[in-house]
Amino acid sequence: MREREGPPPHARQLLRVCGLAAVTALFERDPRRVERLFFEDRLKGEVGPFCRRLAWVRKPYRQVEKAELARVAGTPLHGGIVAIAEPQPLAGLDRNTVRIWAKSGKPLLILDGIGQPP
Repeated sequence: MREREGPPPHARQLLRVCGLAAVTALFERDPRRVERLFFEDRLKGEVGPFCRRLAWVRKPYRQVEKAELARVAGTPLHGGIVAIAEPQPLAGLDRNTVRIWAKSGKPLLILDGIGQPP
């Protein structure tokens, strides 16, 4: 049986990461995941290192007006900056690990869609 390869690159699901703290954490932890960056004028001083990093790897970044940033973010609660990024890959679980966890009776916490509070 052939292993499933996943969607082609043009059909991949990209995430919108909003807020300076979240975007900073993304650039510190895994900057390769960032595909594009949008930001308001008021943050141009803080985003300089991000823009230089993206320019180095030839990925786009752009200063935009608040209304356009809200459209890109999908919310007006964007904090002035939005990074479009690859989702973080999920850690794989093999059957043996699942069996051990199930026998232990310990809780398993899975978080998805964590965001910046308004």
